[in-house]
Amino acid sequence: LAAPLTAYLLDHHRHLAYRVNLGLSIVYGVCLAAPSMPAQVLAYVIISVSRQLTYTIVFALTSSLFGQEHLGKLLAVNNVVVFTVGLLQYPIAAAVGGPWLTSWTAADLFMTAIALPLLLSNGGL
Repeated sequence: LAAPLTAYLLDHHRHLAYRVNLGLSIVYGVCLAAPSMPAQVLAYVIISVSRQLTYTIVFALTSSLFGQEHLGKLLAVNNVVVFTVGLLQYPIAAAVGGPWLTSWTAADLFMTAIALPLLLSNGGL
């Protein structure tokens, strides 16, 4: 279901594809913070669509901008950056229960708020 929409967005609206993906990620974070089963089910659906859109954008834009010759090396660098930024989750999780992040809901909302500036940028596209 998401594959045709992803292809259309990448063919006709690359900037919009990036923003749709960030928007889905923000809605996903808000759904995780909501303590209700329908929100959790919606979060599962959103992450399924968002992951496909994320990897499609990364592969399509990397190969179109830099070609196929060094695609593997560029994707490896991309994964290292994603892994390094992902490590920031550990100190945030360790801060839960402290004065700044009193609950897991606050931690989910904080991590969601981190993505808001990206939504307002052009994403380097």
